[in-house]
Amino acid sequence: MRLRVLRLISIGALVMTACTGAVASSATSPVVIDGTPQAPPVSPAPAACPHSLPNPLPRHARPGVASELVAAMPGALVICVTRTRTVVDPQQVPGIVRQLNRLERVKSPHIFACPANLGPTYALFFDYADGTRLLVTVDSSGCRFATNGRITASADTRLLRTIHRLVA
Repeated sequence: MRLRVLRLISIGALVMTACTGAVASSATSPVVIDGTPQAPPVSPAPAACPHSLPNPLPRHARPGVASELVAAMPGALVICVTRTRTVVDPQQVPGIVRQLNRLERVKSPHIFACPANLGPTYALFFDYADGTRLLVTVDSSGCRFATNGRITASADTRLLRTIHRLVA
């Protein structure tokens, strides 16, 4: 009965939309399946890569960032390198999160004499369903650090190849 009512309401909304010329957006309204509303898909942000990267995370920015590079499971990932923006297929995001969280941590305080950093820095913007965003930067040369502003780790060749393949 409930599904039948929902179908009738949906059909009525479509007819009204067609008659008035209004545009309906399914991205902002939740989908209802068997009476349970589903969260809308996470929109990949930023819409354009910034000229300069934001400051590191404050301590309270995202729960879990003190114990993992990428806390919980984000719904979207945007990679920025120079001014190039790449939206990663959502199916690939969990694998990238696992690679980042398995990196060897750099003990704090970290003082290193790194080789010249001549390669790009990848900015990985992880977007969550609650609207928050986590920035993880990955240096492709020099000391090859990956950091969320709280944790620093050494980026391995496997991670760098994965990122490079995604943005190429």
